[in-house]
Amino acid sequence: KYNLGNPLPASISVITSHPKYHAGIEKALKKPEFSAYLSNISAAEDQKTNAILQSVSTNLIKVSDFTNQVLYWLIITFIIGGSLIILNALHITIFTRKKEIEVMKMVGSSLNFIRLPYLIESIIYAVLAVILSFIMMLIVSKNLNVEMHNLQQIFIIELFVAILINLGSSFIAIHEHINEIK
Repeated sequence: KYNLGNPLPASISVITSHPKYHAGIEKALKKPEFSAYLSNISAAEDQKTNAILQSVSTNLIKVSDFTNQVLYWLIITFIIGGSLIILNALHITIFTRKKEIEVMKMVGSSLNFIRLPYLIESIIYAVLAVILSFIMMLIVSKNLNVEMHNLQQIFIIELFVAILINLGSSFIAIHEHINEIK
């Protein structure tokens, strides 16, 4: 009564998430259990095409690995640079409040009591910086039509890392100045 025919296309394309999976997928598709469903695997028919695909796959893996290395070193560079900028800013802040630190030491304040305001200040800077960078990222991603996944996870990780970097830098800056003042 209803002669709809086959709604599926005559071919399918398999897209991998990484070039290193090409050979494994091709090998799996050549198994006899799939022969009834797959009549032709184009990459396996022509040796020249197969060699080109292998070459492209190898080159893509090399480019991907190189890009990952570049990103890794850029992240390390930004972390070190950010730490130095924070350290310098806190040195200036502590230098301008040198008299306050001297007075606190003279009245017998503990070192942790002296450090606490600077550590809290650095946490506030980190939170404000992450919020500002997150707002900027959202604005840019909307203009570029970039899909953003796991925004909450990105925000939490960025906040945690920024607070750790700021706390480390501020602790170093405060430690140097507290030991310097007698």
